[in-house]
Amino acid sequence: LILRALRELGFQFVIGTTLSVDSLADSLGVAPRYHRFLGRLLEILTEDGILARAGSGFTVLKTPGEDPASAWTTLATQH
Repeated sequence: LILRALRELGFQFVIGTTLSVDSLADSLGVAPRYHRFLGRLLEILTEDGILARAGSGFTVLKTPGEDPASAWTTLATQH
């Protein structure tokens, strides 16, 4: 769900991209009161090995595969 939400907001997981919570929040249009929550979501992606800590920010380590729910919806509409 985290991956899907970030993708729907416009974030693209490009390996090697370094970002901070504030810069990501600004680019995605996340309200300031949700910056801390966004930081926690990025920590969860770090625990999952998708991101890594880079100083006070994060670096994208891998591009996650397509969201299974989106893939299922696409498949169902095509067939």
